[in-house]
Amino acid sequence: MKKRVLLFTLFFSAYGAMAQCTPDGSLTVPDIYPPAGSTVNADSTVNLPDGAIDSFYDQVIQVVIPSDTSITFLGSTVTATVDSFRLETINNIPPGLSYSCDNPSCNWAGGTNGCVRIFGTPTGPVQTYPLGVDIRAFLKVLAIPIDTIQSENRFKIQINNAVSLAERQDVTVRLFPNPASDYVQVELGNLSGQDVEWVVIDLSGRTVQEGEFVHVPGNVNRLELNPSANGIYLLKLATDRGTLTRRLTLHD
Repeated sequence: MKKRVLLFTLFFSAYGAMAQCTPDGSLTVPDIYPPAGSTVNADSTVNLPDGAIDSFYDQVIQVVIPSDTSITFLGSTVTATVDSFRLETINNIPPGLSYSCDNPSCNWAGGTNGCVRIFGTPTGPVQTYPLGVDIRAFLKVLAIPIDTIQSENRFKIQINNAVSLAERQDVTVRLFPNPASDYVQVELGNLSGQDVEWVVIDLSGRTVQEGEFVHVPGNVNRLELNPSANGIYLLKLATDRGTLTRRLTLHD
C-alpha cells in the first residue's frame, strides 16, 4: 500500500513539474512575449502557433512585470507602484488545452519575470479561439492600495483538422534503448521518406536539444544525446505532415 501511495505521489509530482514553464531571465523590458511562430496582425492581435486536433500542443508565453505603471487616479494621470500581477483566468481556451504558470498561484511581483504555458491535446471543433485573459493588478498610489482587473483580448489560437500524420493509425514510432543515455534510435514505420525535425523537452517545458534527420523508409535513425540531468523528457518528432510526441527516459 505504501508503495502504491509513493508511486501515486511521484506521478503527480512529475506531472506538476512537467506542466510548469521556466521564465526567461534574459528579457528585461516589461511586456508580454508570445512564443516563436506567432504572428502579429495589423490590429495588434497576436495569432499564437496553430494547433491541430489530436496533436499535442505546447507553447510558452513569457511575461515581464513592470515595477510601476501610469493610471488615472481621482481624475489625474499618476504613477502607481506595482505590488504584483496575478493571472485570474484564460477564457475561451480551446477544448483539450489547459494552462499553468511557473508558480502555482500565477502571481508575479512587480519587476520580475514569469511565464504561462498553454498545453494539451486539442479535441476541436475547428475554429479560431480568441482568448480572454483576465489579470488582476495590485497597485499602490501614495501608499493607497488599488486592486483592479485588466482584460487582455489580443491573443488567438487557430485549431485545425487533425494532421495527416496523426490520422494515419498505421504510422508507428519505436524508441530504443529507452531508458537511454548518450543516444537513442528512432524507428518510424509506414512513413514515406521526408525531413524530420526532433526536439527533446525537459519537464519544465524547456528545449534542451534539437536537430533533424532525413527519414528513409526501413532505416533506423540514431540521435546523439547530451542530457544535462537524468530524468523523464519528451521527444517531439515533426514533419511537414504533423507531429508525434513520445516519452523518453534519460540516465548516465
